[in-house]
Amino acid sequence: MTKDRRTEALWLLMTIVPESAVAAFSSVLEEDAAALTVMDSSSGQRIEVLYGSEPDRNALRVRMALLAAALGIDPPVVTIAPAPQKDWLRVVAQGVPQQKIARWLVGDIEARANRPAGRYAVALDAATAFGSGTHPTTTGCLELLDRALRRGFLPERVADIGCGSGILALACVRATRAAAVCVDNDRAAVRAARRNVRQSGFGGRLFVCHGCGYAPALVRAMAPYDAIMANIFSSPLCALAAQTAQNLRPGGLAFLSGMLTSQTRTVIAAHRLQGFSLLDRWEKGGWAALAFIR
Repeated sequence: MTKDRRTEALWLLMTIVPESAVAAFSSVLEEDAAALTVMDSSSGQRIEVLYGSEPDRNALRVRMALLAAALGIDPPVVTIAPAPQKDWLRVVAQGVPQQKIARWLVGDIEARANRPAGRYAVALDAATAFGSGTHPTTTGCLELLDRALRRGFLPERVADIGCGSGILALACVRATRAAAVCVDNDRAAVRAARRNVRQSGFGGRLFVCHGCGYAPALVRAMAPYDAIMANIFSSPLCALAAQTAQNLRPGGLAFLSGMLTSQTRTVIAAHRLQGFSLLDRWEKGGWAALAFIR
């Protein structure tokens, strides 16, 4: 049974790193995190990370020290302490401003009422799962999707693998007439995605299920897909490359993100082995997103 994250004891890690190192340190810190935020500070970029249980302090400090040495910077000061008792994930979500990403306006439910002309509104309650649109990897996927749509790409069936809040599928369904399925192995993410689907009014053509990758029966039943989106880490992207090819129709597009720019060669090579061709790419702040065509 999943714990209620509003009442369980959370741990808060705080550190400040140079802007050029944010992507690398975020990649290390978010591995076992419940939530991660980055904000400006007077001395650099402040990273705050919430963990569902006390993290291994020594292991984290060693990994961060090694990363700092590889980047040629001083090891950042790290503080780890119990987080104050509050609904931290909801606080994080409420503190996120509305985001203008390509042609989408991503934010809370008010985003729909305040949508500027020419933009698609995606309303989220991201309080219990990643995917509020603030992370560069989410931005990258949506930017690549928008470019493809502007070129005339009109998917009818879409899969969002590792969906988190469901933001990618919601954005695609909002901009097209596609039907979509979202899947995540985190039950809290599945609950959040289902709430977002309900409040967006897409219950008839956007479905959410719990499971890993392409294994759930619903995901298999809706295949093959015209578009597959996956904003996860580089290792699972590579591990799933063959299944992505099996579930994507010829001529379909795969929008993949969650990787550092230094990891793109590995991801590209893994997908080329499965018959994919690189169609487009997006990079910013050390993060990357890739679009492939099968």
